Amino acid sequence: MSAAVPGEPLALDFKSATLYAVRALLHSHDTAALVAALDKRMAEAGSFFENEPVVIDAARLEAAPDWPALVAALRERNLPPIGVVASGAVLESAVAAGLTPVELSAPPVRPATS
Repeated sequence: MSAAVPGEPLALDFKSATLYAVRALLHSHDTAALVAALDKRMAEAGSFFENEPVVIDAARLEAAPDWPALVAALRERNLPPIGVVASGAVLESAVAAGLTPVELSAPPVRPATS
């Protein structure tokens, strides 16, 4: 491992960041139904969601959709998937399809005010 030379810029640095993403909550594993619902939502929203990063939330599914087809459908509509929330075999199939598992943070709990 080579030490940084004083006065020379680092080739790489890490900084913290907050990333806002759209969460696509899946209610079905039927890929055709998911793509049809996606088309409907995109027609209603116009370009509102265009180029927004998407987290695919498949936590409620017991069976996996066709991940490559779903990811392709999202990308074709300028919605780049950045990760997936799932568990068990659904998560395993998503990871096998190249998706990254992510955890969604809960909003902070605010104390009640009187």
